[in-house]
Amino acid sequence: MLKSGKKVMFVGTPCQIAGLNSYLGKEYDGLLAVELACHGVPSPKIWSMYLEYIKNEYKSDIRDISFRDKRDGWMKSSMKIEFENGSIYQDHVYRETYIIGFSKGIFNRKCCFDCDFRLKNSKADLVIADFWGVDKLQKLDDSMSAAMEKGISLVLAKTHKGEEFISCIKDRTNIVQTDFIESVAGNPRLFSSCQYPKGREQFFKDVDSNRPFKKLKKKYMNNSGLIYRLKRIVKLILFSRK
Repeated sequence: MLKSGKKVMFVGTPCQIAGLNSYLGKEYDGLLAVELACHGVPSPKIWSMYLEYIKNEYKSDIRDISFRDKRDGWMKSSMKIEFENGSIYQDHVYRETYIIGFSKGIFNRKCCFDCDFRLKNSKADLVIADFWGVDKLQKLDDSMSAAMEKGISLVLAKTHKGEEFISCIKDRTNIVQTDFIESVAGNPRLFSSCQYPKGREQFFKDVDSNRPFKKLKKKYMNNSGLIYRLKRIVKLILFSRK
């Protein structure tokens, strides 16, 4: 597509952007590389185990999955799974089994704990993320305050091409320029990898011993929703004060 002159927007994790650029071997004017702020990439095997578990629980194949459904609001996002038999599974991100394990990093790939492709080494034109901590900014105009319930995105232009793209869409969206340091304070994963979690080695030993997902869930992913939420809030406050 690029060779034929078509414009391409590629969206992926930092390592995928770096891999794409390495594969292409040269710059393409028609390519816009958009990077997601990345917590880490979980094991495909564990994702498959989770899906088989949830299908067995609901006795149906899956029709659709929304990993972070935000129809009830940005701060009330949930895992939502719709099944072929009409059933719906939905649980808040602070309580949901798989998301608890994902947020802990318990089944992230090992390379994600020492990622070489954080913001400093980013090869993307644009970096996008949830704007965590936007409510801490002192100067929020009325439009941003009203958008808080639905959610606000953080967009960082890394290249001139990225800046040009933002300029092209500025008349169709609401863009507010903010201080860089304040903007990224609530997104530590832009700069650093997650710490290697305690219990990860034992978790995968249990997986290799064919322990069913239901037992893995009980042992590793059954945090109290309230306690887990409080830990997340404390971390966010600490990062926003740095």
